[in-house]
Amino acid sequence: MDSGFIKRRVGVVDIILSIIFLILLIAVIVLFVVMFNKSKTTVEKYDITLPLVKKGEDMNFSIDLSLLDPNESMEYYFKITNTLNNKTNKNSIKYKLTFNLTQDLDLELYRNSGSENILNSETLETQEFVLKANELQEDKYKLVIKAKGTINSTDMVTVNIES
Repeated sequence: MDSGFIKRRVGVVDIILSIIFLILLIAVIVLFVVMFNKSKTTVEKYDITLPLVKKGEDMNFSIDLSLLDPNESMEYYFKITNTLNNKTNKNSIKYKLTFNLTQDLDLELYRNSGSENILNSETLETQEFVLKANELQEDKYKLVIKAKGTINSTDMVTVNIES
């Protein structure tokens, strides 16, 4: 065989392998960047979204505590918005939250990623808040519920929104 032919053939194989290596290297870098960016993004998860669009409209919802073990805590996320069916309310609306318990619990309430508990532990209500008129507003809440004792299957926390 001709030694020039073998050298050319090895040269072509080296080029093809180099191209495949570069393609794989680029794919690994792209996958790494995608993975890193996905880990930085946070997905907001809310258990319930409540549209408050009329003055004098009171709403409530209940939180089932049956899966809560004694001396354990759980977090419940909800948000109150001034928009319904892509229509924002035309008037500002004042509201406050009150809580009814069927069990002796410790409650903490945080608003819009704040670090201060806004719930009055004696009255189990908040101060008054305002949803603005003509501009989208979402008040986001995190409720931390801590059981002090045994929870029954019928125990719950009822959240009342009074406007």
